[in-house]
Amino acid sequence: MPGSKHNPTAEQRPASRDLRVLRQLFSFLRPYRGALLGAAIALLIAAAAVLGFGIVLQRVVDHGLGSGSGAALNQALLLFLLVVTVMVF
Repeated sequence: MPGSKHNPTAEQRPASRDLRVLRQLFSFLRPYRGALLGAAIALLIAAAAVLGFGIVLQRVVDHGLGSGSGAALNQALLLFLLVVTVMVF
């Protein structure tokens, strides 16, 4: 096709298994190990809170509203408030 930006040299290049580039990247990231670890932990906590949101909402509806018990509703809503608080921070 005329005007196509097809690059035939990219298809002919052999696949590289050289991981030296990643090793160099990790050497640049070494001073930030603590920040990276903190970010990874925060990411896991945030993901767990988002996934737990649906479970907590189900618990509020099924156990809190479905049972008609005030104590069950209070317990489910406190759990809901805890998950929302984790999501905010």
